[in-house]
Parts: sequence; structure tokens; C-alpha cells
Amino acid sequence: MVALLAALPGCSSDDLANDDATVVGVAGSAGVAAGGAGTEEAPPPQGMLWLELYAPEGGSCPSTRSFEVPEGAEVDVNTTALGERVVDGVGASIECRVAPLAGAEDTFELDLELSSGSILQFRATGVIGRTAPQSVNIELATSSESLTQTGCAATARQVLPGAVWLAFSCTALVDPSAPAILCRAQSSVLFENCATE
Repeated sequence: MVALLAALPGCSSDDLANDDATVVGVAGSAGVAAGGAGTEEAPPPQGMLWLELYAPEGGSCPSTRSFEVPEGAEVDVNTTALGERVVDGVGASIECRVAPLAGAEDTFELDLELSSGSILQFRATGVIGRTAPQSVNIELATSSESLTQTGCAATARQVLPGAVWLAFSCTALVDPSAPAILCRAQSSVLFENCATE
């Protein structure tokens, strides 16, 4: 199991002030499979998402609204990341990969996907480091829009193999079938228990 320390019981927002204590990989906490053979079952991916769509000045974004998965995620994912997560197969579909990039210290390849409720698909892909600002590619599909942008500005608040806490902003999300549609977005996401290869 790979989880951010903020998700563990007993961790407070004070712990987040210490970068060395903020993230941890936890192995074997998923328990033993039925039969007691000692084989461990990998926990399912889990996460939270907050995303706000709005129109740029002079733009024509058809939908200005916020998405929170689960409900109330905006405060949690933007401050302490201590809140409730959605779990793959329980009201959400989550697939994610946070894998160390070969030959590049503290750099990770991301492929994060989530669908739940009104979000038919959220996807973030790219390469991100632990310190310097980076960029990610974003796709968002809902019942009323299908938007994409390459190169949204992103910062990893925390990242380790199998888990990432990411903030990003997009200035030009467009609908490929209707280029006149232009939206901006601010977002924070957290994905845990992801694949690492």
C-alpha cells in the first residue's frame, strides 16, 4: 500500500510542515488474503479531486462550476489532504500510475484517471519532479463538456512511487470539436495506491 502520511490516522496538519515526514510508503497493511497463506492483497487505488472551471476574461466557457470528489474535497485537498477518499470500485473508477523515471532522481511519470458522478473522465499525464514547477496534460469529460489542454502548470505538493498530491492550473482548456470554447481551471488532486511500474 502506498499512501501519503496525511491520510493515516493520527497525522495532523502540523506534520505537513516537515517535508521529511509528509509522505511514507506503507507495505503490507492491506492484510492477509483468505486462507492465511501469507499473500497480501494490494489495496485498490484511492483519491480525491477538486476542480473549478471558469471563463477567462473575454472567453466563452459554457460551464463555470466546481467538482468535488468526494463531496467536501475542496478544503481537504487544498490544505491538509486529511479528508475522506473515494476508492476504486466504490462509487468511483480510478486507475493510476506514479512511477519513478529511470535515470532521473526525484522525477516521476504520472498517468492518473478518475471517474465519479458528473465527471465521466478526468485524466492527468506527464512527468513531474518533487521540487521545480512542472506541467501536465489534462483531459476532462463531463455530461456537458469535453475539454483538453497540453501543458497545464503543475506543482507536486508531495510525490513518491505510487502516490501523488498535485496542484495545477490550466489557462486554455479547449473542446477539440468546438475551438471557440475556452475554459480555465484550478485544481488539486490526490492519488494513492497507484501502480509504480
